[in-house]
Amino acid sequence: MTDAATEYRDRQAELYLHRCAVFATRAFNEGYFARLDFLKELLDRSIEEGYRTFLLGAKDGLELEAALYLLERKKTDPEIRLVVVIPYRNQAINWNAKPKFDAVCDGADLVKVFSEDDPAAATEATRWMLGNCKRVISVTQGPLAGIKRLDGFDLSEKEHIRLWVEWSDEKNAYVRGTPRQPKEKSVVQGSGYPDDLLKEAFGDRYPPERYPENALEIVDAIFSKYGERNREIMTMRYGERMTLQEIGEWFGLSRERIRQIVKKNMRRLHFKSNRLKLFGPDEPNPW
Repeated sequence: MTDAATEYRDRQAELYLHRCAVFATRAFNEGYFARLDFLKELLDRSIEEGYRTFLLGAKDGLELEAALYLLERKKTDPEIRLVVVIPYRNQAINWNAKPKFDAVCDGADLVKVFSEDDPAAATEATRWMLGNCKRVISVTQGPLAGIKRLDGFDLSEKEHIRLWVEWSDEKNAYVRGTPRQPKEKSVVQGSGYPDDLLKEAFGDRYPPERYPENALEIVDAIFSKYGERNREIMTMRYGERMTLQEIGEWFGLSRERIRQIVKKNMRRLHFKSNRLKLFGPDEPNPW
């Protein structure tokens, strides 16, 4: 390897150690501004620790606000670099947020576009972001909530900082939370999940002896198809016996919203394709 190639490789390795990617949920609820304040603290800390290049989607929501904040920081710290990653150019942008988005793109050091109109490019964009950063900051609504773009990616070699907030009655304010670890599947199954769930969904139409031995895996796969958060909510509700209020507090949602999600997931079990997965093609239609 030539001296020039070695120098280039070492330089790229050094830059890698000073890059930080930010991924955040876009949901706007009562905890939005609390998460934004904590996110700004994390960005300030990252800058103090030597991170100089930040990679964000910045389409709207928290990522867009984070990008605007970094542009303000650039005014006093010109070494900060902002990279805006756009999976596909024609993706929908909240009209009210478009002036901010345009301002971020104008002020960014690099705007990287992966496609004109292919939504599948989002996976490629995420892979590129993760491959070019050492630190990953992810901001979610609750401790078990995830970010769909990160599903399937191994973050074990990254410095992954997860941020979520919860309401504290004692402090009467939002406080940064510590991620809660979900129970193991073996523990969940021992609590009656998913048998109790299936009984509530189908009543006596399908007796318990009709349930397949691998019902847990099938039910998990069905709910995961509609998003990992759906599976987590149903597991917490029927496996861990948590109340609607408790689940809502974990995810930063109202009790009524959790009730609606549970009810909708129950209806999904009645879809023919899902009944076939659970009970097989020879099972008669109970209706």
